Formats: sequence, structure tokens, C-alpha cells
Amino acid sequence: MKKIKQKNNFIKFSIAILISFCVPNFSVAQNYIDVGKIGRDAISRNSGRLEFAFADDGVKFGAPIFMRIFKDKSTLEIWAQAKNGKYKYLRQYKICGANTANIPSGIYFINAQSLVQGQRNSFSVATSYPNAYNVAQKQSGHIILAPRCAPAPNIGLTDPDMDEMFAILYKSISKGQNAIQIQVLPFALNGFNMFTAQKKPNYNTLKQLAPIYSKFEETKKVPKITISSSGYKLITK
Repeated sequence: MKKIKQKNNFIKFSIAILISFCVPNFSVAQNYIDVGKIGRDAISRNSGRLEFAFADDGVKFGAPIFMRIFKDKSTLEIWAQAKNGKYKYLRQYKICGANTANIPSGIYFINAQSLVQGQRNSFSVATSYPNAYNVAQKQSGHIILAPRCAPAPNIGLTDPDMDEMFAILYKSISKGQNAIQIQVLPFALNGFNMFTAQKKPNYNTLKQLAPIYSKFEETKKVPKITISSSGYKLITK
């Protein structure tokens, strides 16, 4: 009887994690997230400075954020929501881990569990990879934002950049952002690049991601999407 109860608790926990990744626009009250000493130290070192830096850019530290990776440039962008509801470009980090081409393209999420999960082994942040589409494509493993220029498929950053980014992620999630969308793109999915990419083996995936990329470029608001075994779909209503 005890084993059945434990199994049911595990299923409920798994469902809760899945829901938190799949409903990125649902807000919750401010949370305390136990990220361990290494995470708390990073937050303490960076929060005061970031408070002023964000204010200089006209954005509140702790506002919802959006992340975007361009593999061809080996860059990770941080955008934050301004008072008008649009997202403003704030930061760019260099991905210093080798072979960024080996990071699977797609859309993933980071939530409170990501911050806690990463601290079990090292100072890192887990993502929701593999999602339903990755599983259907028989892709497995993990994508983790990690320090010390960790090699792909991790997203490797320098220690100072990882330190700062962790504080940004923590602040937004603790202030109520349920899940942070992170788009991993091979390059800017504009018309010209999509035309030249027609013979690439992952072109079908790029066709699904292109309207999502264009929507953000047009509106500077994080696109609402669905992810299923069939792929990525932009919600237009």
C-alpha cells in the first residue's frame, strides 16, 4: 500500500513539473526557491548591481524575461519586459562551449525546478529539453546552461556570465514568472536564410520555428506556442 502511495505521489509531482513547462504565461505569487549556497551567493553578488543596471535600461529587475540563442553566432540574448509590455534587449552572453551546432534547435523552458535541479551536481540550470517533439524525433539527453565553458549539448558560459545570468533568472522566477521561454535557433530565421536552408535535414523544424521567430521580431512580445509530438505551432488568437 505504501509503494502505491509513493508511486501516486511521484506521478503527481511529474505532472506538476510538466504543467509548469507547458504553461509559460501563467503567473504565480512571489516564491522563495532554495537554490543552495552557491546559488544564493550568486544572487547576493549580482542583485544590487543588476538592480541599477536594469533601471538604467528602463526595465525593472525581476520583470519577466525571454531568452534567445543563435548558434551561428554562439550568442545567448536576454530580453526583459518593459512597462509597455514589449520586451527590451538587455544582455548578450558569448557561448564559449565548443560545437554549438550540436545544441538541438527548438523552444524550451526554464522554471523554478530548473534552478533547483541544476544545483544537485554543479552550478547550472536545467531546461525542459527533451520536449514532446524531441521525444517524437528520438532525441534524448539534456540541455543545461552551465559554467566553465561546458561543451555542447550544454550551453557553456564563462563563470562570471553564468553567475550573473543565474541571478537574473532567479529574480524573475521568484517574482512570479512561471516559466521562461528560451529559443534555440541555428540562425536568424528570416526569409533569405530560410530560402537558403531548404536543403537542410532539419528544414521541417525550421519551417515551424520561423513564424514564431518572426512574431517576436514583429511585436517584441513573447509568442504563445504549443509543443506536441508533431512540432511547434504559433498560437495566433
